Amino acid sequence: MRRLASITLLGALAGLLTASACWAEWHAHEVRLLNGAQPDVRIAAKLEIVTEPWNRVAAVPYIVYMPEKDRILMLGGCDYPHHPEVLYSDDHGVTWSEPLRVVDAAGKNVDGLGTSLTYLGEGKVLFLTGDRRWLSGDFGETWAEWSVMDPASDGKPWYTWDPLWVDKDSTSGAITRLIETGYTWFRAPEVEKNHQQAYIRFSEDLGKTWSPSIKVPQWKEASEVALIRAANGELIAACRTDVPPSKASEWI
Repeated sequence: MRRLASITLLGALAGLLTASACWAEWHAHEVRLLNGAQPDVRIAAKLEIVTEPWNRVAAVPYIVYMPEKDRILMLGGCDYPHHPEVLYSDDHGVTWSEPLRVVDAAGKNVDGLGTSLTYLGEGKVLFLTGDRRWLSGDFGETWAEWSVMDPASDGKPWYTWDPLWVDKDSTSGAITRLIETGYTWFRAPEVEKNHQQAYIRFSEDLGKTWSPSIKVPQWKEASEVALIRAANGELIAACRTDVPPSKASEWI
């Protein structure tokens, strides 16, 4: 399960409004990079538990770096039921602002678990809640509903987790396409074996409209798909697989 008691930040991440005196203490840490059959690669780093003094629920953290302001923006799900709040650091994580609840353009609280925080550049930030996408054009200070999240092409609910992938023109740096992954459940009696299924879809207008989703055959029994583009241009996906039957009795 992906519930966290607190949000952590690794010092390997680089340097959100004016930070208040919200302190977190850095501790020595070690990042271990798996390396196939070879010994893992160990990288010296620092770690801080940003939410340690909050004394409240804080879950499912996302973080982006906004180079135009040399600023870190963090999104987290706070309290029960979860709702999105943001906080920021202008000194590479030494101090942080107090968390601020996300409200829409009319000042109404945005509810639901916020996911998929993605930086588009030039102050534009996107995140998702339930069936809505939310966009900020001022580095996360204010937010407005951007688009409605349609279900998958076969009518199944569309659940999100990972940040969107941002494709850019190699010459101009302009965004050419956003790529969004989602997933859903297939359950008996519709199918013989309960499983999750992941999808992919594309947008060429910064997430306002989207292509029909594609049910990727290789993503059967998988969810929470994170994307990255390899140096040769191929798109690589890292998926969270369903619990194998041999481990089902151990799943909480």
